[in-house]
Amino acid sequence: MKKIIISAFILIFSVFLFAHLHGNGDNKPTAYSPVKPEYTKIAACPTYYEEAEAFDKDIFNIIKTASTAESLALLSGGRAGYILAGRTLKPGEGKYEAVVLGHGYSFLAGREAVISEADFSTLDFFTDLSEDEIIEKFGIINITAVDDVYEHLDQGMIITSWENTDYGRAQIAHVLDKNGSRVRLSRCPVLYCANTCDLTVVENVKKQFN
Repeated sequence: MKKIIISAFILIFSVFLFAHLHGNGDNKPTAYSPVKPEYTKIAACPTYYEEAEAFDKDIFNIIKTASTAESLALLSGGRAGYILAGRTLKPGEGKYEAVVLGHGYSFLAGREAVISEADFSTLDFFTDLSEDEIIEKFGIINITAVDDVYEHLDQGMIITSWENTDYGRAQIAHVLDKNGSRVRLSRCPVLYCANTCDLTVVENVKKQFN
């Protein structure tokens, strides 16, 4: 008799437990939630901090760096999937798929230099671009149009396109405004990708440069 009572008790308890766990199919567990996919890590150089801050935080994890060189170290080390840079890559910095996001001008000198907008009136500039365009964009008046800017490096600064930038013949001239920030038009926003550039990522980044 005792065994029958125990068996009955076990049966009732089992039925009750089964009903509790499976009786209401509409109930969903609340103790667990789906794990979010890993954010896309993008390293951004100082010139484009503002744009990077506006990226969709549900997609991107922004890593602010001090320079393109630092961003590239993260990219090559697998600690970032993309970098937002302000220049083309130098020899030895690797080859990555890239998307140009905007327009800018390349300031170059015989050796790496830092100049401010206040220096414009004291320097001579040479360009293979439109003189009127340079005057309009930068207020530089002492500008001379030439065929090959690299032949005039010993005479002053040169301004050319980023497509015509040759680090084997000249070095970057970093152009700063009165506040010590980079003059944005002296840079060119470029997105570099560790692997193939994902179209969704590219379109999300482009939104901030349209």
